Amino acid sequence: RQRTLSANAIVIWLQALAGDPETTPVLITGDLNSYAREAPVEQFQEAGFTSLVHQYHPCLPMQCEHYTYRYQGQKGTLDYALASPALMPWVERAQTWNINADEPRALSYHQTPDQSGPWRSSDHNPVLTDLNLSPTR
Repeated sequence: RQRTLSANAIVIWLQALAGDPETTPVLITGDLNSYAREAPVEQFQEAGFTSLVHQYHPCLPMQCEHYTYRYQGQKGTLDYALASPALMPWVERAQTWNINADEPRALSYHQTPDQSGPWRSSDHNPVLTDLNLSPTR
């Protein structure tokens, strides 16, 4: 319930700050700690925001290769790049980078913080979003 209230508060705050998402480009990114079909994410979708990874890589949950978290063998998405309708023309692509969620906990970033590679730098896979912000758009 608290995450749903927080999502609603963010939507209201963004509308007050940036105006109509239909005309103002807005990108929300981060760990929402909610799966795609849970109420907090649905709050953003009802406000007009699009989950970019799901937009570019539609798939069934059990067959999806674009996930950000794995818990007890189950994979899902907790991290998002959510775009307002006005931002969509600038979005080139979005995807997850599968470098963390599947790595063994023994390789955890907590154990060896000075690792030079990206693997297991977090317990979540990052979401990569490419935007074309050229002034000719």
